[in-house]
Amino acid sequence: FSFGKLREKSLIGRLLVRGEYWIYRNANALIFTKEGDVDYIKERKWDTDQGGAIDLRKCHYINNGVDLKSFDKCVTELPLGDPDLQP
Repeated sequence: FSFGKLREKSLIGRLLVRGEYWIYRNANALIFTKEGDVDYIKERKWDTDQGGAIDLRKCHYINNGVDLKSFDKCVTELPLGDPDLQP
């Protein structure tokens, strides 16, 4: 919906949102790659605290990025034994 090609209130938009809710509701766990993604579920009132069916305890955040400071520190302090993997 964010690119303006489809409206959320349209028939297709409503079907997509309904499908998304079904997927979230029936998943064993939800993995998000951005910290604020759980807020989307709260804003839609899909979480159990607001009468929805999604238990936020099954939502998990996994950082999809790299902390360059930590990476550089590991490269210098924990060298690998394989010469092909050396910087």
